[in-house]
Amino acid sequence: MTAARPIAIRTRIPAGARRTLRAAVRTARRSREHPAGCGWPSGARACPRATAARPRAAVTFTTVTGFYIVGGVLAAWALLVSALGVMREDFPATPRATRLVGAISIVLVVAAIGSAIYLSATEEHEPEGERAAAH
Repeated sequence: MTAARPIAIRTRIPAGARRTLRAAVRTARRSREHPAGCGWPSGARACPRATAARPRAAVTFTTVTGFYIVGGVLAAWALLVSALGVMREDFPATPRATRLVGAISIVLVVAAIGSAIYLSATEEHEPEGERAAAH
């Protein structure tokens, strides 16, 4: 008679428990070694000297900033044109000036609308899980 071999019973692990097990495995891994000049133990997350040494830009130009600039110029142009129209009876005086004011207005409006469309098309959306966690 041979010894009975244990039978492996395969059970279904709930999803929450699987996530917990994966998290436990991730935290059990060793973190990467830090540079020799850091002075922090190798188990630490980040070396303050390494993060402080990175140059950071004082001012970054983003598409949002471009929209604000174009929108501000458009608003200033609208105020200027309406103030000149109220103060001067014959503004714009010549047909050429009328075309110029109209052309500048159209260019500014198209630029503001175009930058808003570009911004909304290239904007990165956060995943649903992160949005629910934030609320």
